[in-house]
Amino acid sequence: MTITPFDPTVPLSEVDRLYRKLKDTRLPKHEIVPGAGDEYGVPLAWVHKLYDYWLNEYDWAAVQKRISSWKHFTTSIENVKIHFVHQPARKPAKKVVPLLLVHGWPGSWWEFNRVIDDLTSSEKDDGIVFDVVVPSVPGYCWSEIEKHPKGWTLQDTARVFDKLMLELGHTEYVTSGGDWGHWVGHICTTDEHH
Repeated sequence: MTITPFDPTVPLSEVDRLYRKLKDTRLPKHEIVPGAGDEYGVPLAWVHKLYDYWLNEYDWAAVQKRISSWKHFTTSIENVKIHFVHQPARKPAKKVVPLLLVHGWPGSWWEFNRVIDDLTSSEKDDGIVFDVVVPSVPGYCWSEIEKHPKGWTLQDTARVFDKLMLELGHTEYVTSGGDWGHWVGHICTTDEHH
């Protein structure tokens, strides 16, 4: 298994394309069912607020800088290209614990962007810090599944992620995740899986 550094920079042409699409979007001016609020879906006022934020306030450059602040890699496991962030503990600590963070559906590794830095460092010299691994589930973000046959399961994802952790030198590790990520993590760390 070869682990290769990965540049997570999104081409500016793709960012520009997104903004062109946003500018070309036509939102309804009036509620389809006046006074319905959120009874029939997302309130129109909220949609307009979100649209305005994405079009006029969202700072892609700042987000790209944050994405690029972590160490990204790709590898191929069972003919599936896996993207992952591997952020080792940044500060010496009494104990370093390998941690696999698994996102759910329809999310991405980005769900963990607010905790990666805190998990890899500790304010106390005798505290616990984590060696954080955050993969993209096959078929999401920069992980590809197109070469694999139909019928991929959570168990398959768990097996591949366990192989990734073993390749990174972690024979024992803890997991955390939400939605599908919870189940993948549970399967990764059960005795039946090993």
